[in-house]
Amino acid sequence: MTPPPMGEVAHTSTDARDMGRMGKVQQVKRYFGPWGLMGFASVTGAVWQYVLLTLIWSFPNGGASGAFYMYIVCAVGLMLNTLSLAEMASTSEHHYSFRT
Repeated sequence: MTPPPMGEVAHTSTDARDMGRMGKVQQVKRYFGPWGLMGFASVTGAVWQYVLLTLIWSFPNGGASGAFYMYIVCAVGLMLNTLSLAEMASTSEHHYSFRT
């Protein structure tokens, strides 16, 4: 998925409908695909869990291959945690929602 040329509006009809329902104007444009976002989130989010588990379990017991598999376990756990938080946040607007 390539980003549109500069100056073009990049939003979907779903975005426009959702923003119109909330009475907002879209200000941020999305240029990320789902796989790119999932990869970025797993790499940046699972780092501290990965380091803790690698130092404690992976290197003494499994070496480099154990460290690789432990990273996958950490990334999956982080994804499940993120999905549960997203579900809770999507149920309703609350005090942490930004409103203008």
